Amino acid sequence: MDDVFRKMKYQGVKPNAITYSSLVNAYNKTGLVVKIDSVLRQIVNSDVVLDTPFFNCIINAYGEAGDLATMKELYIQMEERKCKPDNITFATMIKAYAAHGIFNVVEELKQQMLSTGENSGFAQKQNKKARRGLLEGHKRNLEVVNTEGIY
Repeated sequence: MDDVFRKMKYQGVKPNAITYSSLVNAYNKTGLVVKIDSVLRQIVNSDVVLDTPFFNCIINAYGEAGDLATMKELYIQMEERKCKPDNITFATMIKAYAAHGIFNVVEELKQQMLSTGENSGFAQKQNKKARRGLLEGHKRNLEVVNTEGIY
């Protein structure tokens, strides 16, 4: 993963939020969550605009890893950056806290989700569109890797 990413950058492919989300997902799926910190440092030193789907991606990675403190910190950063939490954000955090038996926080998050209206059909449709957009971004990145001969 690291080699492909370095080759992409070397060949002039500028990483964006989708590229970084792909990298975070790959690290998460392979159990290399510790490498996500380096991704976050790279983003801080770039002009990449972070959005709700990206925050959902990293919140999910830390939630699945059981690092609830970092997950919560990222949620706070998300709000500070004016990225609006959506039902994916809440569902991800609810799942993580429930897995650790912290049900009082689960209930707080459920109430917060209900108060934001993120459980509405419209929000669900919008999130499906966002996920499709993320998938299309992943496909475009893979096409670049394949057409540029980056293995």
